[in-house]
Amino acid sequence: MDGDRACHIARPRSHSRESRSAHPSRPTGADRGRCYPRSTPVNISIQTLGCKVNFAEMADLGDRLARAGFNVSDRDDEADVCVINSCTVTAQADRKLRTMVHGLRRRHPQAHLILTGCHVDNPNPRLSAVPSVDVAFPNVRKPEIFDYLSANFAPAAQPGSTTFTRSRFFLKVQDGCNHRCTYCIVWRTRGASRSDDEGQLIERAQQAVAEGYGEIVLTGVDLGAFGRERGQPLAPFLRRLLGAIAPARLRLSSINANDFTPVTSRLTWR
Repeated sequence: MDGDRACHIARPRSHSRESRSAHPSRPTGADRGRCYPRSTPVNISIQTLGCKVNFAEMADLGDRLARAGFNVSDRDDEADVCVINSCTVTAQADRKLRTMVHGLRRRHPQAHLILTGCHVDNPNPRLSAVPSVDVAFPNVRKPEIFDYLSANFAPAAQPGSTTFTRSRFFLKVQDGCNHRCTYCIVWRTRGASRSDDEGQLIERAQQAVAEGYGEIVLTGVDLGAFGRERGQPLAPFLRRLLGAIAPARLRLSSINANDFTPVTSRLTWR
């Protein structure tokens, strides 16, 4: 999907049903947060499908939202906003997403549904879930979700909370893929391989350890390709990261066998 494409995709309404936005007294979506300021934090439900990269992205979003004054959860019991990070690697993943979206809409008819992830970038899904949500963000515009929520839903003055956490800290270090496997759509939806800045990654990992995490899990769409576009292999970064977070542990979520070098192997036995 073109990165310049607008992220706001209008949700079509059936002619047999009255439009939600037809009633200013019952504004939905982004307008609700501004028209009816709340003394308590807005409840944001984050739902993640697919890979550990998706989870890492949403864990980071959830942490930022909680610090900004929102209540974040992986449950949808009292959701005002639902953020769904999707997968489209198989037809079953698309079906699971559609089932989730329809269920959330049925249980929370007034909630604001935000869809992001690979399903949004799939140019030819068998049946798209995008028309069933209020707004969709392609992968390239996923970082804008925080600003979108902060601008359209007034957070509470006091800090919020998050239950969207795990005992391990998931750190996304790489995105995209330069392989062109004919059976895989991920390289189309995620774009070219690119690596995050090493200094910023080490700083974030150290912060996580300081917050009490005893294990850092590195995630990436093609983790073994980290640093390759800069002419730098993965192993030296792993060595520096291990030294920076000691005595915390480091885990690789997944890596192609042909990217597992002898140097990487020796590091795993440290």
